[in-house]
Amino acid sequence: MVRDLASCPRVNGQRYRTLESVINIRPQSQVQVLMASNRVFMLAILTLASLFATSVNIPPPVEAASTPSISLIGFISAWNNTRVPNPTITVTQGDTLAIQLSSGDGAVHRFFVDVDKNGMTPDCPGADVCSSIFPPSTTLTFTVNFAPGTYTYYCAVHPTTMLGQFVVLQPPVTPGGGRHPYEM
Repeated sequence: MVRDLASCPRVNGQRYRTLESVINIRPQSQVQVLMASNRVFMLAILTLASLFATSVNIPPPVEAASTPSISLIGFISAWNNTRVPNPTITVTQGDTLAIQLSSGDGAVHRFFVDVDKNGMTPDCPGADVCSSIFPPSTTLTFTVNFAPGTYTYYCAVHPTTMLGQFVVLQPPVTPGGGRHPYEM
């Protein structure tokens, strides 16, 4: 190690005692410039990211519709051998519904939902959702794509005793925007 500064090498107008200290020269102003430029760069990145995130309105996640399963047993006196009115069926618009239908009394039955609300006469095929005629059994599967509200379901063969409410609920509202991501 050199003790006399006069004999030490001069770099940028300053003298250094060792070669190692000359190699590791980084003037204070250069360090400050690098730190400041790193801060500006990070601030710019964060600003751009936040602007992008707020300018793109991502639509809310779509909730999957459920697939409820219902079982109804037909008796001339009522569905499921209950009393009039028969059990209320409640679903959500968009659900895919599977109804297992069977005859509990050996009589012929035909389930239908009066979607067009014109009464006990089924419109099959047509506006109403209808099963095939049974016994012994059948499964009616359909997507509830009609408007929320209260409808009536019937047996087409015994409509005065085999009927009940079919309630369609509005799908749940999810939080978030409603705009398409590319709309401004």
